[in-house]
Amino acid sequence: MTRRSAVLATLLACAALTGPARAQTTTRAFVLDPGAHALVALDLASGQRTGVLPLTGSPTRLNRSDDGRYLIVLDRGPGEDKDERGYKATERSSATVVDEASLKVIGRVELGFGLDSVVTPPGGRLVVTCPGYQAKNPAESLARELVAVDLATARETGRLALEPGTSLTGYSRDGKTLALLQGQPRSAKYPFPKSKVTFLDAAGLSVTGTLDASGWRFVERDADRVYLIDQGQPDKNPEKNRNGGIDVVSLADKRVDHVDIGRSPTGGLLIGDGLMAFASEGPAGGSTGELRLIREGTLAATLDVAEKPRLVETVDGTVYVVGSKAVTLVDTKALQVSGTIPLDAVAGGGDHPFELAVTPDRFGDAVGVHEEHVAWTQIERHLLQTRREIAL
Repeated sequence: MTRRSAVLATLLACAALTGPARAQTTTRAFVLDPGAHALVALDLASGQRTGVLPLTGSPTRLNRSDDGRYLIVLDRGPGEDKDERGYKATERSSATVVDEASLKVIGRVELGFGLDSVVTPPGGRLVVTCPGYQAKNPAESLARELVAVDLATARETGRLALEPGTSLTGYSRDGKTLALLQGQPRSAKYPFPKSKVTFLDAAGLSVTGTLDASGWRFVERDADRVYLIDQGQPDKNPEKNRNGGIDVVSLADKRVDHVDIGRSPTGGLLIGDGLMAFASEGPAGGSTGELRLIREGTLAATLDVAEKPRLVETVDGTVYVVGSKAVTLVDTKALQVSGTIPLDAVAGGGDHPFELAVTPDRFGDAVGVHEEHVAWTQIERHLLQTRREIAL
């Protein structure tokens, strides 16, 4: 990457962050220029510089606090990339906290070895995962740590050594609780059959509780929960079949709820208000699929939908389940099917939709028939019928 492209990437990221984070619209953007070791403030309306802050070290990343009051410049420190083993740091990483309004440095904080995930939960905090380094020679290994910083004072408030494979996976809506996730046992191959969830006080990183949970292949999260999703292992033999499942981890209540999400599930769609949608093939030998709607760790509804569901999308409060021969519409407020649209035989006879596009008057789904053939089916949503099919 050239120096110019690196600077441009940072500008675009920061310009996007300066809008919705505050109630009023701001017209300032901030550019981290690693080559010039400087943080530059720009007025977007005029395109003019309004301030330049010289930086020390080798700054590489720029973050912004949840409330928009602080900018955080991160420096992973000197070291060497060791391919799959990661970054072998020779000195600790650091964070420089900057007051956004005045563009003045509040302070510089020493972190750990390397930089991984960086979050700024509500409450004026910075929490950084420092991955450390696992060397062939244990004596050369560097500790994996979680470090918390108070942004108003630019002072470290907590430091926690992390076990191998432990990652920061979410924080509560109020920013007071963090959740760590670790697959177990560490001797097993991924996906791990079980996992451990550890809750931390965000201010001092003290452990406030631990819970056992199931294994997972995918992790989703919203403002209140972490979702550990396992797709199971479908089999035509009911005795060998293992349905997919989801563990819903409540950050507020420090509780794990397990819900069955059906045979060969797809979706994992976060709809909002604590509602998730999973489509599955339904019982072996059946002629319909299933849509399971889960709210806050409880199965809210199980609905019959199009056979062989392959795609689940949501638009304006409606879930669209695209199957091999039909599209099922589901009202997420009433938690019931609101319509079914048959799909006529698409050119090529394929049953693997991979995209759904919605317009104000109609929606269409792109159906992949074979690797060398694609068809586009356009459907009138309100008439609940196929309008036309176009072979591409």
